Amino acid sequence: MLNANKLVDLLLENESDEEVKPSTGEEVEPADKKEIGPPTRNEIRHNIKLMLKGLRGEDLTRENAETVNDFWSRTETYSDGVTPIWVRRNGRTKTWVTRPKEFRIPVKYGFYEHFYITDKDAANWSVTPLLPKMKPGKKKKIR
Repeated sequence: MLNANKLVDLLLENESDEEVKPSTGEEVEPADKKEIGPPTRNEIRHNIKLMLKGLRGEDLTRENAETVNDFWSRTETYSDGVTPIWVRRNGRTKTWVTRPKEFRIPVKYGFYEHFYITDKDAANWSVTPLLPKMKPGKKKKIR
């Protein structure tokens, strides 16, 4: 997957942030900096980073593991193949003084299923709701 900087560079190839006079090639200072115009390269890069972060959701860390009650899976979906699995906290987060980066969160899924989210699989979980994945398009039958 391309990172946001490479994506912006590909989209804005050979464009610059400054305006140039077509006849002389000299840079022109904009008259009013509050003018609404096309976004600059940095603004586009920033917006793409925000968009990608929103698609991925906020990461699960030890700091927010102790307060957040709902978690969404980045890898598993319900049987519809689109909606990410949602689990809820089922107890207190276990932490250790001798191992400060480790944690274990008991969670509940459905009526009877329960398991632990640990620091080792925290990358597979988000603390903010994830957008549903795109459904694959139906294939047309050729007659």
